[in-house]
Parts: sequence; structure tokens; C-alpha cells
Amino acid sequence: MGSDSLGQAIFGAIVLGLIGIVFAVLKSAAANKVKANAVGKRLVFVIGKTENLDDGFGRGPGVRYVAPDGTDVTHLNKCNIGCTNVGAETIKDLKFDVVVPGNRKYLTAEFRAKDIASSATFSHLDNPPMVGSTGIKITLPFLNTKESFPLSVWFEGLPDKCQVKCRLEDVNCVVKQTNRVLSDYVQDVGKILATAAPAALIAILEAIVSRSDSSGDSDPGS
Repeated sequence: MGSDSLGQAIFGAIVLGLIGIVFAVLKSAAANKVKANAVGKRLVFVIGKTENLDDGFGRGPGVRYVAPDGTDVTHLNKCNIGCTNVGAETIKDLKFDVVVPGNRKYLTAEFRAKDIASSATFSHLDNPPMVGSTGIKITLPFLNTKESFPLSVWFEGLPDKCQVKCRLEDVNCVVKQTNRVLSDYVQDVGKILATAAPAALIAILEAIVSRSDSSGDSDPGS
């Protein structure tokens, strides 16, 4: 073997070695990132588009009618919200507020998951976290890891967006707001996740809980 061929072989071996090192570092970094996101206490809230139910009830705007619990209202809206524990630990004494702009005389919550909802409660806030708003506090004794807690919020008046405010000690809370009905959003995301390669899966999950697309409180508090 000539000196040129030997030099090229050595150079090629060095390049392959460097590529191997780079891939090993990237793989380790990705694994550590996934591991870091999987530990601790982490909640992800997804707030769906507020639905105006006037047309669904066959009523025109401004016509008064009766809400599901018998309350007389002018307009009726519904907003579906999902709360999922994506961390590695059970979250005990789960509490968060759902707030709607404006003074609403009718605001109530309906819990959708039967097993989890059996121990869930809500109460109206005397002092909502936002000035000029109406809110309710949702309380749940615990939410296990990988469990979801879906609920619907019903309210009268204008179909404004709902907001979630969550401040729990040692819990990272991320709030995602979508302009679609929550059931459509979850169905579309589910299809994407089911067919995604592992590398793409990580990117999709990161996009779903991206802070740039989120709103609400994420700072820990008591």
C-alpha cells in the first residue's frame, strides 16, 4: 500500500471515528433530554376552542333558554379542557383555576372521566386571579402518572376563551391553547403520534407542550 493510500485510509478512519463520536454524543443528549422530561411532576393542559351552543339548541342569538342545570341564560357556551400528568410521579392534591373574562352569572364544570371524576369537585372563586373575570377552582385528590382528567366548562354570555391558572409546588405546569375543538385536536395529534418514528415522536411531543405556544402560569408556588 502506497503512502497516499495509507494516508487516505487513516484520514477515513479518523472521519468515521469523529462521526461515531458525534452520533454517540447526540444520542446520549437526546436520551438524557427524554429522561429529564419523564421525571418529576409535570402537568400539560390543553384548552379547546370555546363552542357557542346557541345554534345547536336551535335558538337564535338573544333568545333566552334553560341551561342543563335549569339556569335561565341568554347564550350558552362550552369549552373542553384536558389535564394530563406527563411526569413520572403521582400529583397529589391537584388544584387549578379555570377563568373566563367578564362577569358570568352562570359558570359550571362537568367531569368526563367517570373513575377519576368521582372524587373531583369544583367551587366558584370569590376573587378570580384576573380582574373583571369569573372563575372556578377544580380540585382532585390525586392524578397518577400518564392519567388524563378531561372536563367541560359551561358558561353564559360571549364565547370567550377559557384560561387555566395552575400553581403547584414542585409541579411544572404547561398550558396549550388550540383554536380547534378539543376532540378534533386530540384525534389529529393521536394519528400523528401513532405513525411517527421515534425521533419525530420526540419533536412532536415537544411541539405540543412548547412554551412558545402556551399561556398560563408555569412557576411553582404554594
